[in-house]
Amino acid sequence: MSVASFTKISIPVIVSAVLFSFCFNPFAPPTGVPDLDSSLRKTPEGVIKQLVNSYESMRLDLFSDLFGPTGEGFKYYIPLSAVENLTKLNQIALVEVIDTALPFIDSGTVFDYVTFGSEFEIHRNLFLADRITFIERLIPDSIEYIISRKVNDSVTSIDSLGFDTVAAVVRTREALLEISAEILEQTQGERTQDFNIGKQVFYMIRDPRDRNLWIISKWFELELL
Repeated sequence: MSVASFTKISIPVIVSAVLFSFCFNPFAPPTGVPDLDSSLRKTPEGVIKQLVNSYESMRLDLFSDLFGPTGEGFKYYIPLSAVENLTKLNQIALVEVIDTALPFIDSGTVFDYVTFGSEFEIHRNLFLADRITFIERLIPDSIEYIISRKVNDSVTSIDSLGFDTVAAVVRTREALLEISAEILEQTQGERTQDFNIGKQVFYMIRDPRDRNLWIISKWFELELL
């Protein structure tokens, strides 16, 4: 086993650049995957737990569930240095200046980003690995909430002061991910390798289908900034 020479890795982009050559059969029959349970998404902390679970179980349904019914509006923001890896995946990175003050994100920072369609394809290939395990788990180290005045009495997320919690910004600690895959052995010389994950920031909003649940609207690479 070896530790990757790059110490702050973008989870979807760099790992997936290695795993992209896997084949995928969209017509393969179901294999007895358990029914989807979205109960973890009742809290922002639970969203992160479900994200970890989706990696370790390599379940695309758990992963996709984190971004709403279609993933519309979702963006994964990455440092400019990741563009080379996106090119290897035949993806197109767009550029955006973050002009809204968000906790943990410097206003005016320029990011590349990809949308949910690209993110789904990246993880579809990543989840074809033999095994994915978090040696050091991805867990929140700070959460800040964004609130607004109560809109109507039917909203169940209103707190006792009459405010509606409309968004949460979650920063996670560094983590350590172990991946075992034949393609790693073919291209890197060792089948099982460890990858250090830098801090991430997740901007979460209420799920429009059920306001008691949360979904990820924006995902930022933070450690590489």
